[in-house]
Amino acid sequence: MKKKFFKLYANCVLVEGQECFLIIDFYHKKYLKIPNSIGTIFMDGLLSFEIEETEEFYNENEENIFWQVIDLLHKNGMGFLTENPWEFPEIDTNLVDSPEIINNAIIEIDGINPTIHRKLFDELDDMMCRYAEVWFFSSCSYEDIARIVTAWDGGFLRGVRIIIDMARKDGEDVAKYSNLISASNKIDEIVFFNCNELPASNSPKVTYLQKDISDLNYKTNEYNRIVMEMSFYLQAKNRNPFYYKKVCIDKQGNIKNFLANKKTFGNIKINSLVDVCKSDDFQKLWNVTNDQIIDIKDSPMRYCYSITDDLIPLDNGYYKMKTNLKVFPWDNVQ
Repeated sequence: MKKKFFKLYANCVLVEGQECFLIIDFYHKKYLKIPNSIGTIFMDGLLSFEIEETEEFYNENEENIFWQVIDLLHKNGMGFLTENPWEFPEIDTNLVDSPEIINNAIIEIDGINPTIHRKLFDELDDMMCRYAEVWFFSSCSYEDIARIVTAWDGGFLRGVRIIIDMARKDGEDVAKYSNLISASNKIDEIVFFNCNELPASNSPKVTYLQKDISDLNYKTNEYNRIVMEMSFYLQAKNRNPFYYKKVCIDKQGNIKNFLANKKTFGNIKINSLVDVCKSDDFQKLWNVTNDQIIDIKDSPMRYCYSITDDLIPLDNGYYKMKTNLKVFPWDNVQ
C-alpha cells in the first residue's frame, strides 16, 4: 500500500503567535486557531506528514489533539491527502519587487499653481505612479481642475480618485463640476463633499456628500483593518503594506509618508519629488514589517493587519504605534 501524506493547500499558511498559531485560508477568508504544541509540530514538519508514520512521534495527549486538527483541516478544505507531496511546492514568500518607485499617492491641493502642480504630476509620471487620490479644496476653480485632469490621459497613472470640496458653491456649480467625470479616462471616481444640495447622479462613479470629510486622512487608525489576501500577506512579511511606495502631499505642499504624520521630507515648491522619494530617509518606513512593530509582533494575525498609524522608532530597532490601542480586530478570534 502506498503511503499517503497530508499537506496544506497553497492558499493556506501557518503563522506563529505568542499565545497560539493560526492556519489562515486566504481563498475562503477563514482561519483555524491551533495550540502552540501542535503548531510547533506543524512548523517542524513543514506541514507535510506521512500519515502511517506520524503517530509514533507524539505522546497520547498530543496525538489526539494532532489528529483532531488534521481532521478539522481536511473537513474545512484547508488540507488534502496525497501520495506525491513533492509535486506541490511551497509558495515562495519572498517579495518580487515591482519597477515603479512610487505606486500610489495622496495629494491635497488648496490653490492650484499651474507650474508647480504640472511638475508634481510629471514627477509622479517619471516614478511610474499607478494610482492617486487627489483632494481639490474650495479655492480650486473648475477650469484649473480641468486643466490638471485632462493632462493625465497621456501619463502613466492607471486610476485616480478625485475628492472635491463644494463649500461656498451652489447647485449650478455642482452640476458643472460633475462634468469632470468625462474629462479623463483615468478617473475612477469623483466624490463631492460639503454639498448644500444633493443632486441625482446618472453616473455610478459620482458621489455627493453633505458632510465635511476634509480631515479624514488625518485621523490615525481610521483605516486599520484585517486584510485576508495572499498578496497582502506576502507584502506584510517583507515590507510595510501601508507605507510601501506611497507618497503624500499636504495642502502646504509638504512631502510626507502619510498626511497624518508630523514628519516632512521637503516641499514640492522647492524640492524635487523624485529625489525625496528615492532617499533612504523617506523610504525608511517602507521596510518596517509588522514583525518589527511591538504592538502586534506577537499576534498570529499580524500579516493580515493594515496599520495606518504613525510609527515611532525605539532604541532597540523596533517601532511602536503612535496610538496606544487597547482592542485589536483579532481579539475575538475563536
